[in-house]
Amino acid sequence: MKKTDLNKDRATLTDFLKTWPLERIEKMSLDEYVNVKDPETFCQYVETKTRPLGSIKGLNSIKFGIYKRGDKKKRPKNAVSDDSHSWLSYFGEKKNVAFESIKSELIKIIESAQRLDLEKIDDIHLHSIFKWKIAFLYSNEGFIPIFKKDALHLIAENLGLAISKNTKYSEIHRFIAKTKPIGISVYDYMRKLYSEYRIEQESDKKDKQVNSTKRKARKATGQRNTSSQNRKGTREYVAEQFHNELQEKLEKFLSDKYGVDNVVLEENYIDVKLTLKNEIRYYEVKTAGFAEDCIRQGLGQLLSYVHYENDKRKKKLIVFGKNKPNDQEVDFIGFIKSQFNKVDFEYLSLTEIENE
Repeated sequence: MKKTDLNKDRATLTDFLKTWPLERIEKMSLDEYVNVKDPETFCQYVETKTRPLGSIKGLNSIKFGIYKRGDKKKRPKNAVSDDSHSWLSYFGEKKNVAFESIKSELIKIIESAQRLDLEKIDDIHLHSIFKWKIAFLYSNEGFIPIFKKDALHLIAENLGLAISKNTKYSEIHRFIAKTKPIGISVYDYMRKLYSEYRIEQESDKKDKQVNSTKRKARKATGQRNTSSQNRKGTREYVAEQFHNELQEKLEKFLSDKYGVDNVVLEENYIDVKLTLKNEIRYYEVKTAGFAEDCIRQGLGQLLSYVHYENDKRKKKLIVFGKNKPNDQEVDFIGFIKSQFNKVDFEYLSLTEIENE
């Protein structure tokens, strides 16, 4: 499989996140959410402008929960309608009430995705293909961007997951994520799986040609936004609040176990520093969904802390992330540990400290 341009994929994601931060979602109007012939709405960004990051093409607009009809006389039978819009009755009998309910669901999806609490997304009532695309876009690349039910089931079953009518989407996403090889992006792994199981990502050649043109335009847009706005990169920009929550949980765990006087936060840029009688431990907190990505982001920082440390005690470097490593990541961690002679290295997950 030919690798694609990861910078292009992340430029597309960055453009989306800078255009639609959570703060804007909270204040978003109905016309900003969905409209007719407006490529700048939230729904158009999710479905069309970010299509290279995972397609949700194929279902009608009711998947958005509410939509504005191009033909005002054409009212769908499976929805509530007024003169301009149609929406699912679950969200309310009045248009404004329905939209506020949908917006509340969006916020829950985003907040859960940023914390990688995928199980909370299962019970949200927006269409699965739409809500999981949104979840991925705000998850800091926390799982594999495959959203269509048939594709998910086919891939997961072939990878070894026994699927029943009670299997949750979150379970499928976590299972597929655990199979991602080291050294491949979530986007390339998605494309590899589509290719391996011969699943069409687009319905016809014309759509692929249109997508190619749009992707070129999005790349330029992403570069402009990145250079003109003084904001952090994609992962840090989305996950700053989640980083702080992880840091606080780690601080509490270490303080309870070793004593509060031995734990220091943000000393010389170190996320958490633990000082013991014969050892100093440096913890770098990372919010990526995969242990491999957390380690790639944090290891260089940890080594710099040791370089500038004058204390002669033994040093231990620990990257702290949300999720436990999969089997391939365990091998990766073992390889890193085998390369160090003077310092120890570990990867620690929130799951592990919560179960201790």
